[in-house]
Amino acid sequence: TYATLIRALDGVSDGRRLAHADPNVRLYAWRRGGEVVLSAWAIEGQATLALDLGRCTATDAFGGRRGVEVAKDKPLPLSEFPVYFTGLSDAAAVERLPVAKPE
Repeated sequence: TYATLIRALDGVSDGRRLAHADPNVRLYAWRRGGEVVLSAWAIEGQATLALDLGRCTATDAFGGRRGVEVAKDKPLPLSEFPVYFTGLSDAAAVERLPVAKPE
């Protein structure tokens, strides 16, 4: 999982934690050139990601990649293992999310 994290975040220059309505979900947006990489996971157990990201590529913590559609009406299940999203068809959806307040 650590090797996947290194590959997924290779070349990022900036990252910020984003707010999510479910306090069990962690979201981070990373900038790699003009691309947005989004990482998401559940802190404990299971959760869902219901953001209008559109079509994108999801890379699981073990390096498996698949094309997915993520939308409010098509939530994606999350676990304690991070998922890295690239190639977002609606990267602006991430930009509209507020930055999380420091704990």
